[in-house]
Amino acid sequence: MAQRYKNLLIFSHPDDELLWSSSWLRECDLIIICFGPSLLNCDLTANRASALAHHPFKQKLISLNIAESNVLGDADWTVPNISEFGLSLKRKNHHYENNFRVLIDKLRPYVTSAENIITHNPWGEYGHEEHVQVYRAVSYFHSEHQFNILYNLYVSDRSLKLMLLYESILNSSDTLSKSIDQKLSNDCMGVYIESGAWTWPENYIFHDYEFFVIENSLGKVDQKSSHMVMLLNMNFSNDITIKIFIKRKLKKMFKFMKTFFHV
Repeated sequence: MAQRYKNLLIFSHPDDELLWSSSWLRECDLIIICFGPSLLNCDLTANRASALAHHPFKQKLISLNIAESNVLGDADWTVPNISEFGLSLKRKNHHYENNFRVLIDKLRPYVTSAENIITHNPWGEYGHEEHVQVYRAVSYFHSEHQFNILYNLYVSDRSLKLMLLYESILNSSDTLSKSIDQKLSNDCMGVYIESGAWTWPENYIFHDYEFFVIENSLGKVDQKSSHMVMLLNMNFSNDITIKIFIKRKLKKMFKFMKTFFHV
């Protein structure tokens, strides 16, 4: 009989599980990291492997060890276009397209045995093409199998236009909040920094809470619901991080965002 997973985390790269869903680390049954080897950076490949080998939750973490396609920034984020592989790129990339098929093949045994899957959001947080691809791979199974998809509400100036394509879906979705264990998160970050695999500023401060959208298939998730939404805006032009906490329903939030970011 196939193992069942109540809470399954699926993320693109090592440290994504910490950056985008640290509040789930303790209570998840399994953490899946999709991409590991970097064909352009042998040191990063080794550093990632070291980080996962020393990860505080290594007993319930597996890596699919798929070679990343190195497509960060290859989509036109000014006019984002969703494709069957994730996002349309400025130049055709066979590696990126093939990785979608590999993800479907390797994720199937886990996804089909899950109740709640926590993964990247549809706009790839700050705007990463492989984050979008992993979300699309998870959602590929949603019509065939009964599980809930939960994703965070981090967004940046680069990914905002793609997020707005999901406005109607988000307006009709439930949300929930989860508190972050600061010590645990910092301990995990320390492992990544020590291994040379941390991709964020070393002085990063974790939030007190994270907020998630629920794409229901099974029904209500056993967590406290919330209408508070947190957005993380990363301004790539001057590397300033702005934290925005909005105690509003999603519909009002979008009106605020469009004004704030001049969209």
